Amino acid sequence: MSDIAALLTWTNIRFLLEGLGLTLIISALAIACSIVLGAVISIMRGSSSRLLRGFAIAYVELFKNTPLLLWIMFTFFVAQLPPLPAAVLAFTLFTAASVAEIVRGGLASVPAGQYEAARSQGFSAPQMYLYIILPQALRNMVPALLSQFVTTIKDTSYLWGAMALQELYGKEVKYCCNRKEVKDHGADAGNLLGAELHDGDKVIMVEDVTTSGKSIDETYPILKAAADVDVRGLIVSLNRMEVGKGGVTTAQKEIEAKYGFPVASIVSMAEVKECLHNHEVAGRIVIDDDIAAAIDAYYEQWGAKE
Repeated sequence: MSDIAALLTWTNIRFLLEGLGLTLIISALAIACSIVLGAVISIMRGSSSRLLRGFAIAYVELFKNTPLLLWIMFTFFVAQLPPLPAAVLAFTLFTAASVAEIVRGGLASVPAGQYEAARSQGFSAPQMYLYIILPQALRNMVPALLSQFVTTIKDTSYLWGAMALQELYGKEVKYCCNRKEVKDHGADAGNLLGAELHDGDKVIMVEDVTTSGKSIDETYPILKAAADVDVRGLIVSLNRMEVGKGGVTTAQKEIEAKYGFPVASIVSMAEVKECLHNHEVAGRIVIDDDIAAAIDAYYEQWGAKE
């Protein structure tokens, strides 16, 4: 029970609600667009023009006989559209083929006399379909359309695979580094080496270790001087767990308090000690009992009390 309660955090609930909202947005847009496109394809299939009729038949056969996942991958990785437009386009193209067949069946259910009556009254083809035929056909199409739209909502789960690949491998992330000295010539003059910063850029700082926070005190002003960037946080590879300048808490906590952004470490010194203590690496013990005792003594004196 405690494990279930641990999952029901606001962070997890918000994540699920955001996913639900995105599902409903994609489904609503795809359904609306597929109704319009499907109705057009269906009317084209009943057209007297061989060209329009042939196009409609080819469209339906193509999308009814290929998997949805193929079109999702096509819009994501071949067309390289942004995630939301790619998802809506793939679902619209695929669902429209089914909607076209449902609409065609609904139109066929309307007696031929209704078409003849509309023409005899001087209705144009668009007027005939809009005012006479479609309102009657809609009643017969509703059950099948609802079933198709429920399927569309459920099929949005296919987007997870494509979106996950896009999120993991489709990002273009710029980076730059503090070269520690000013270069006064060339195209890359200045303190920073790499991508040029622009106002409004979101920046994550990365550092190997943070001992006193001096490097952050040096780099943060350089970033803000280069552009009005939004520094979102700091990632440190190793939390040394030593007291910072204040002599009470770690330098990481001091940085959080000073600059107002979160600081996260990949691994802490306590975790390194726990992992390597009396464990062989490449045939030798890296941290034996003597070294572990020396580490404990060091942190007894210099470790942060957190």
